[in-house]
Order: sequence, then C-alpha cells, then structure tokens
Amino acid sequence: MNILIADSGSSKTDWCFLRENSPLVEIQTPGLNPYFLDRDGIESILLKELAPYIYFEKVDELYFYGAGLGSEVNRNRLDDVISDQFSNADIHLETDMLGAARGLFGKDEGIACIAGTGSNGCLYKNGTIVQQLPSLGYILGDEGSGTYLGKQLIKLWLTNELPLELKVKFEEKYRYSRSQLLEIIYRQPNPNIFLAGFAGFFAANISHPEINSIVMEGFSRLIQQMVMKVDNFATFPIGFCGSIAWHFQDQLREAASLQGIVIHTVVKNPMSGLQKYHSTEI
Repeated sequence: MNILIADSGSSKTDWCFLRENSPLVEIQTPGLNPYFLDRDGIESILLKELAPYIYFEKVDELYFYGAGLGSEVNRNRLDDVISDQFSNADIHLETDMLGAARGLFGKDEGIACIAGTGSNGCLYKNGTIVQQLPSLGYILGDEGSGTYLGKQLIKLWLTNELPLELKVKFEEKYRYSRSQLLEIIYRQPNPNIFLAGFAGFFAANISHPEINSIVMEGFSRLIQQMVMKVDNFATFPIGFCGSIAWHFQDQLREAASLQGIVIHTVVKNPMSGLQKYHSTEI
C-alpha cells in the first residue's frame, strides 16, 4: 500500500509518501487553498512542484488535509483536480483542522489549535472532530495567526503609532509607501499570505515591549476563542501546531498561563503525527 499525505495551508503544502520497506519521500510545495486558487492554479502546482518527485499513478491512498475545505464548493473544486491527477487512488479530502488534530493526538482526545498563516480550533476524540469552533477567516477572525500579527503591525505603521525605533526598522526593511501597502492588501490576490509574511519582523524584534505585547494579545484572543469556548475545556489536554505557535511558543504558553491554562504540546506542523496515524494502513 502506497499512501500520500498532504498537510496544506494557504502558504505551503507538506507532502509525505509512505511506502512499505521504503524511505519516506517528503516534499514541500506552495499552498493549495481552493479559496484562493482556481482549477488551473491548483493543477499547475501539482504538475510543476509535485509531479517531478511522485509517480501519481502509484498512489493507492491520498489523504489531503487542507485549509478551505470546510466549504463544499471549495472541496469539489479541489476534488475535481486531484481526482484527475491521481486516477488510481482512493482520495480522502479533509480539513486542515482534522489534520492538525490527528497529528497532535492520534487516536486519543484533546483540544487542537492551529496558529499559522490563519488560526482555528476544535475538540477532537477518536479520530474525529466533535466540536468545531467558528473560524471567521483573516478579515473577521484568525486571532493569534501570522495574518493577525501582520494586520496589527501595518495598522500601527499606517496610523503613525509604531514606536520610533520600530518605525525606523520597519521602513529600512520593507520600503513600502502607504499607497503600495494599501494596493497590495486591498487589490492584490492572497492578502492574508502577504500580511502573514510580516511575522519575521516580529521574530526579529520580539524583545521589544510593543511587539511582545501584540503577540501576547493575539494569543490571548486565540485562547479565548478556540480553547475556552470548548465545552468543559479544562478537562482536556491542549495542543497547538503551526509556524506562529512554534516560533512564539514562549509567548503562547505565557498567554495561556495568565488565563490558568496549561498547553501540553506545541509542534511546528502535524506531519510527523500524521505519518504515525496512517502508517498502520501500509
């Protein structure tokens, strides 16, 4: 049995090809979020970025965990393309939230949260999501995500509220004009990915009180929205995955602790756990 696993967000997709008695094949491609890509865009990434490393016809089972798959329209769009390319495979399209939960907790239970380009959360038991928290996307939600952090930074710069030392560093690093930033955010595709790209500025300046405060506030809001709204949340282990959770886990754990919550696990991505979860099928 040859199993291909995909963990796909808006920014990137991690792929892992599992084969009996063979080494893992691991590849990273751009994200395949059908909210932001049409059929041609999805197909182009598969053929240009993935096909050189994987023989599609040799895949027996494909487990694709992806952002944007909570919508039936998006799921159908992705399914049309993937079914054409992986004609011999049994295809399972699931949300990135289920992928995160399975990667964090396997066959057990817990509250699983994502903090990457976007954010999300759920209560997970026995391989399924039993309570999905409302995820409102980068305009109305995504608290504690890379997109959220980018929005706070840009707003402070545009309104001239960024402390002088940070303002100087920001302008030296990015060299955007006000009109350029607004054009990119409001008129160009994938503004969420663009905004999340400013996370590097937070990592480089996390010791500054203003930057640290923004990160802490974002995580505090995320915990309130995606942990504390779970029924009987205090009785479950809590796990986080995603690049923002991973790189700022000191702030994440502190923000949780201030609300009387202990975070049990933080991982950069769920792929290692997904490999274990699906390896029993080989």
